[in-house]
Amino acid sequence: MLSEDQKRILGYFIEEAKDHLNTIEQGLLNLQATIENTEMVNEVFRAAHSVKGGAAMLGLHSIQRTSHRLEDFFKLMKEAPPQTDSELETKLLRIFDGLQEQLDQLQSPYGLSDEQGQAILSGLEPVFAETEQHLQTLLNQAPATPK
Repeated sequence: MLSEDQKRILGYFIEEAKDHLNTIEQGLLNLQATIENTEMVNEVFRAAHSVKGGAAMLGLHSIQRTSHRLEDFFKLMKEAPPQTDSELETKLLRIFDGLQEQLDQLQSPYGLSDEQGQAILSGLEPVFAETEQHLQTLLNQAPATPK
């Protein structure tokens, strides 16, 4: 059972995480434009970073791991913006959906158990690997010609 202080802190985290997830989702829905705009890609990167940090502070390991992977992918795209494709967008949105699912479960009456978080994370692990491999392929391709 959480103390009143812990409940309040968790409530703050959930509210802040919702805002950050909105930022991440908007960045993913127009991924190419996001990574071509330094300010936008930095904003999405910081949003993932903030969720990761809050989750780490609260011991929410599955949320921390999921947001850390998103942060890593945005860091790569920030450093060397690739020409994105629908496959990359789809994979990143699948990771985002897993993060959203964890947050939804966290704010449910019963919260996010370690088992539930681990189950969601286990389903995401192959997506992390596929996304990393696909992103590396895109990064290794010749730079796109300017339009």
